[in-house]
Amino acid sequence: DSAIVLINCKATTQSSFTDINRLNDSAFRIQRFFNYYAHDDGSAEKAYGLNQAGARLAVHFQLNVADTLRAVQYHFAHIDQDLSDKLFSLMVWDSISSNPSSEHLIYEQDFLRPDYVDSINGFATYILDTPKAISGNFYVGMLQSYANFYNIGFDKNTDSHTSNYFNVNGVWNQSTLPGSLMIRPVVGAKLPFTAIRELKSENFSVTCYPNPVSDLLNIRIQNITNYQVQVSDLMGRQLIRFENQQSVNVSSLTQGIYFLTVTDPKTEKRFTTRFIKM
Repeated sequence: DSAIVLINCKATTQSSFTDINRLNDSAFRIQRFFNYYAHDDGSAEKAYGLNQAGARLAVHFQLNVADTLRAVQYHFAHIDQDLSDKLFSLMVWDSISSNPSSEHLIYEQDFLRPDYVDSINGFATYILDTPKAISGNFYVGMLQSYANFYNIGFDKNTDSHTSNYFNVNGVWNQSTLPGSLMIRPVVGAKLPFTAIRELKSENFSVTCYPNPVSDLLNIRIQNITNYQVQVSDLMGRQLIRFENQQSVNVSSLTQGIYFLTVTDPKTEKRFTTRFIKM
């Protein structure tokens, strides 16, 4: 939903003198209401980026009324270099903290690429595969897969730096740069009720830690004892393969993001998670 409201304030006097200049007795403002939240004013004076694979950005928003997140918009500033062949992940949290154990990721959408919209200060819209119910405080942002500056639009005229966060070493920090990141959550009406039950393709769970990791990656697998593990890069190339081990040394891998896939050979069901090699 959207609406545009014209607000007109006019001043009148009780003086006996005639106001011969009627051009300065009114103030106008156009207030636009759209289906997104934004800290920015729609104009990018600068660009913001982090030059580390696995780095994350997040922008804080607060809802007074519960809603449904439908999409996230990003303004990718088309400067320096074209990253349309690089990958990033759309991410949504309901809490982040300097304590990694307090971070709570509620949505993630992988294998996205920057889209440079052919218009001044244009926003690329990434629709969620599954709309997400949100309420209260939440954070929208991204995880970058490569050590390039992704150059998110940065509005210097509106200072919302207390809502901007970054994470390059597993710990969230509040940005000190005055300005607003041009990342916008798009919301809409709640989804209609459906009686279709969500099905999961796996009947086991996998956790890997520490994450990020520099050498020994521990793997916790529940509900199965016989399994195969594969470590692959973002291009899908298999780099490591082993069976029935609860840890693996990844020190030989270069810095970046990798996928760890666990397969149950009996049922051929699989579970994939991701880790960051520092």
